[in-house]
Amino acid sequence: MAKTYEGRFGIRPSTKLDGTVELIIAAKDDGEFTAADAEAAHKKLLALSKAKGIPARIYVPAGPPKAKRVPVVLHKFGKPYMALLVNDDSKIKPKRKAIEWL
Repeated sequence: MAKTYEGRFGIRPSTKLDGTVELIIAAKDDGEFTAADAEAAHKKLLALSKAKGIPARIYVPAGPPKAKRVPVVLHKFGKPYMALLVNDDSKIKPKRKAIEWL
């Protein structure tokens, strides 16, 4: 399970090696957003993407559409990224029954 990003971040354009540009979130000391503001950051990212005509980099897992939540997750190299994940509040059920010790 990935950890939630704890620092501040902002939205900026990023150029890939093939020359295409996309909007990303990046760590920034005096950034406009924190992980608690993920919903607002997501809305602003989509609005900027639509207004400027630049695609936004947001991780969306494959599968059937369900209710999504927007966390800011910590990448394995310490950089933040935005993901739309399934809003699963159910408890994990064990596969086996608990055994009572004698």
